[in-house]
Amino acid sequence: MKRDVCEVTCIICPVGCRARVVFEKGKVLAVANVECPRGKTYATNELKAPVRDFFTTVMVRGARNRVLPVRTTGPIPKEKMMDCARELSKITVQAPIKLGTVVVENILNLGVDVIASRDLEVG
Repeated sequence: MKRDVCEVTCIICPVGCRARVVFEKGKVLAVANVECPRGKTYATNELKAPVRDFFTTVMVRGARNRVLPVRTTGPIPKEKMMDCARELSKITVQAPIKLGTVVVENILNLGVDVIASRDLEVG
């Protein structure tokens, strides 16, 4: 059987380990060159099902600021990031907005909500 090797740069902490991952038929066999267990988990997940924390902005009416920073309540599949961005580009919220307010519930049926990342007063 042919085993493949790839290198993944871990983004979990500032060290930025360059993990060396050995896999065969989609199954991870070994992860080397990481300094912590979180790096091993990250490298494994990055090959199996990469996810990212998602942050962007949505339009706002009735506030001095015209955009509201938002984020998801958990990571989303990497391949769904552009779909989420397109969906959120259609959204306009009305001020006032409080930090943590749900802007979109269960976006794209991914099991995470999009919430406000700051307060925004009427202005």
